[in-house]
Amino acid sequence: MARILLLTLSCALLLTACGEKEQTLGPPAAAFDIVGTWEGSLEQRDMDPFTVRATIRDLEADPAGAVRYSGLDCRGEWTYLGKRGEAFRFREVIDSGRSEKCKGRGEVVLTPDVEKLDYVFTGGGVESRGTITRE
Repeated sequence: MARILLLTLSCALLLTACGEKEQTLGPPAAAFDIVGTWEGSLEQRDMDPFTVRATIRDLEADPAGAVRYSGLDCRGEWTYLGKRGEAFRFREVIDSGRSEKCKGRGEVVLTPDVEKLDYVFTGGGVESRGTITRE
């Protein structure tokens, strides 16, 4: 009985190995280079779409980059918080612009999608979403 079981297992192993080509994987995908200037359109509830322009200089620096929003010309800085999966996370602090409304903080999550970044801001009870591309 033990011989039959051993013979059956050996045949099964041989059959699974026959005819199968070993898949060769290419080189690992290069890490996404997020450093640069990005611009795009964002949407937020009860507002017309608006433009964001962000320059990410160095993920190890503080601040890592600067951001500017159209309309009230609100400006601020981003501090890199790290990655969650493939997404890059930043703390945003807005501290200048043409209006007193240009103040606040929140979190920006940028998720690479081929040649663009999916952009999500949450903070102060609002959420903005859109897509930005490298300039």
